[in-house]
Amino acid sequence: MSPHRNTPTGQPKSSYHRYIIVLCIVLLISSVQATVAASTKTRASKTNNLGYIHQEPKKLMRAWMCHGNTHKEMVGKLASAGIVKSPINIEALTKVDRKNYVLNKDYAYEDSPQPIGYGATISAPHMHAHVLEDLLPPLLKASQDYPDKPLSVLDVGCGSGYLTAVFGRMVQHKTKVLNEGKVIGIDVIPQLVELSNVNMRKEDGDLLEEGVVELLVRDGWKGYPEGAPYNAIHVGAAAETFPRELMSQMAVGGVM
Repeated sequence: MSPHRNTPTGQPKSSYHRYIIVLCIVLLISSVQATVAASTKTRASKTNNLGYIHQEPKKLMRAWMCHGNTHKEMVGKLASAGIVKSPINIEALTKVDRKNYVLNKDYAYEDSPQPIGYGATISAPHMHAHVLEDLLPPLLKASQDYPDKPLSVLDVGCGSGYLTAVFGRMVQHKTKVLNEGKVIGIDVIPQLVELSNVNMRKEDGDLLEEGVVELLVRDGWKGYPEGAPYNAIHVGAAAETFPRELMSQMAVGGVM
């Protein structure tokens, strides 16, 4: 028998053995790398848990990760992650329970968008937190410049009514830093405006009864000029072109 008899691969036997040895070394290195990565991931996970327990997760928690088993826990994680910072916004979020504004209460406190019917969704909690932080400064400035003038907020695409209600809690009563005011929530879909009404009356009906919040069926492109000028306008939708009519309804110093 020839010492160089070909293997099934067509290579000499010595070359075939070298190939097997190299392959084994590569697999061994890959296995070690995977083990190290898994160990690092486990240590990071433990650090995350400890960080949250000790209220030090700001560098660890990120958007889409602020889930909670309760409404209070969800808001607490948004605050711990540094997504919502102002005590005004934290208080307003705490007062409006998200479970009243979703279709499936099992997922009420997940940091993710939820369908509310008619092709619409309620945004993820961290998105609402970002909105509140972005729109609070002009409200504070207007309150400082005109301490006796009520604030005005327009929520375009009120959907299930959640963020509209949170805005309502922000301006329901005059405080040392923020004036009282009114929030107009509009949506082009009548069924969603009705859904907002139903949801708000579960635990936030006083906002409607006191006239702090008004919900109307309106075209978002045209806004609601009757309530203008607005110190803050939130648009919960994408726009193909610049919404000029909405822009014209903003107060000087307002933000959309």
